[in-house]
Amino acid sequence: METLTRSWTRVLSWRLLTTIISFIILYAMTGKWALTIGFTLVNAVVQTVFHLMHERVWEHVKWGKTRQKRGKLLHLFRRSNG
Repeated sequence: METLTRSWTRVLSWRLLTTIISFIILYAMTGKWALTIGFTLVNAVVQTVFHLMHERVWEHVKWGKTRQKRGKLLHLFRRSNG
């Protein structure tokens, strides 16, 4: 299970990147600073909340996950008795 802090960090780093991209595209299309800033801020907040909820739900979905065996690499550090 992923910690809430890790989820927030992943979501915020992704949202920062996509917010910058959205800002650039929207300003290029409209040329209006106020519209671009307003939309980008609202969009960033709404999508951040929904992205976090999406990530937390998927953390509980077992489909597509593989189980890691504990101590899988221990054999690399053991001395051979031969």
